[in-house]
Amino acid sequence: MWLLVGTLSVLIGMVLGLVGLGAALEPDEISGLPACETDFGEDCLTEREAILLDQGYKRQSWLSREQRWIADVPEGAPYLQGDEKLELDIARQPGRDQLAEGVRVVLVYYEKRAALVRLPAGLELETSDHPRRYAPMHGYLGLFALGGGAFAVAAAWRTGRRRGFWRKAPGEVRVGAGLVLALAGMLGALAQTLFGSARWTGLVGAALGLALGVWAAKRARSRGKG
Repeated sequence: MWLLVGTLSVLIGMVLGLVGLGAALEPDEISGLPACETDFGEDCLTEREAILLDQGYKRQSWLSREQRWIADVPEGAPYLQGDEKLELDIARQPGRDQLAEGVRVVLVYYEKRAALVRLPAGLELETSDHPRRYAPMHGYLGLFALGGGAFAVAAAWRTGRRRGFWRKAPGEVRVGAGLVLALAGMLGALAQTLFGSARWTGLVGAALGLALGVWAAKRARSRGKG
C-alpha cells in the first residue's frame, strides 16, 4: 500500500510541479500583453465585464485577510456553465476597499484565468489566479506530494526487501530527503494559505519547513550513530 500510494503521490507531485513551473515562467506583469485575437488564447488577454454580487466566505480569511467575491459574468467565461457564478479571491492590496456589491468591474483574463479585476476608476487588483500568485502554491503542493511520495516509496522498498513485499509489516521509516522536501512544501503551502497569496509568505514557510526537515534528519542520523 505504501508503495502504491507513494508512487501515485510522486506522479501527482510531478504534474503539480510542472504546472507550477509553467506558471513561474509566465510574466509577472501582464497588463501590457496584447489582446487575444481569439478569446482566451495563449499568452494574451481577454476582457469580460462583470458585476460583483456578494462577498463570499473564504476559510482562513480572518488571518490572511483575503476576500472572496462572487461575480456574475454575463458574456460567459471558461469553466462557467449555465448560471454559474465566478469566485474571485483577492489578497490585501491598495484599492481593494473600492470593491462592493453591485460594482461593475472588468475582468482581465490571462489565457483562461481571471488574473486582474479592473475597477471603474482604472485601478487593477490581482486575484489568486495572477501568475505571480498562482505559481508558488502549485509549486509547494507539488513539492509536498513529490517529497511525501518519495518518502513512502523509500520506506516501502526497504521494508519489502527485508520482510517481503506481500507480507504485512510496519514500514521502516527513515528521515531523509523525501521528508525534508515534503515539510518544505507543506509549510510553504500552509503559510501561503494562512497569510495570503503574496510570494514572501510561502517562501518563509518553505524555509522553515526545510530547516525543520534538515534538523530532524541530522538528529535522526546522530541517534543512529549512537
